[in-house]
Amino acid sequence: MKSLIKIALILTVFIMASCAQNASQKQEIAKSTISQSTIDKVVANIMDESPDVDKARLERGVKQTANLWFPENGTEEEFTEFCKTNFITNSEARKVAYNKIARNFEILYGHFNKVSLELLEPLHLTGYGDITPVDQMFGAYSAGAHLQSDFYKNKIAYIITLNFPEYSLAEKNELGAKWNREEWAYARLGDYFTARVPASLKMKYSETETAADIYIADYNIFAGQLFSEAGEKLFPEGLKLLSHWNIRDEIKSNYADKEHGLDKQRTLYRVMKRIV
Repeated sequence: MKSLIKIALILTVFIMASCAQNASQKQEIAKSTISQSTIDKVVANIMDESPDVDKARLERGVKQTANLWFPENGTEEEFTEFCKTNFITNSEARKVAYNKIARNFEILYGHFNKVSLELLEPLHLTGYGDITPVDQMFGAYSAGAHLQSDFYKNKIAYIITLNFPEYSLAEKNELGAKWNREEWAYARLGDYFTARVPASLKMKYSETETAADIYIADYNIFAGQLFSEAGEKLFPEGLKLLSHWNIRDEIKSNYADKEHGLDKQRTLYRVMKRIV
């Protein structure tokens, strides 16, 4: 239930924001300007210099990189030079590159996750006092919101798309049975950079998700004020249950109450049906 509520809130905010933006102004959407002829030329040049290279991997990597290469990243000539310089033809060198990228991603994403969890502690845990606007602002902050944008700017993203291109789900289902662990790892790395999502949108997502978390965390059911259909007070005075896991635990605990357990469970069930 918590996940459904969060998803509904996030979708609502994004739909409203999108409608407002479309109504107020139309923004020009950036897109790649790398032509198919340039892609073909790059592939041909690299094949001429390294005829033993896997052509299918080369074509896939160059095409994906071209699709994500915007004018701000350079001209077609600069794109061509980048691909010729950075495409890894040697399997051992590619393995070394993967290990270095994987290590650095583990450092970055691991620490970003640690930062996020600790910033959210005042919202998720007791012992920090009442939730204040400052807590909400820090909880909504995403330290990694600009990471992908930065990696497109410094071209780390293109090193990855060029040498570890994306495979669709259908392709993974078809080819994956023959892949070893290393090939699966390469394919998974290719999933990191498949679209260019603006950092501002990622930050907005983080803010919206945090707002949904706060809404859920503050949704308390004052069970001590609930009555059965017969007008009987079933729960101790002052009992407050957080939706939804406190309610879940209370329902489970009442299986042991042979006298009033079923009435309590039915009462809480009726409450859960009315939670917004």
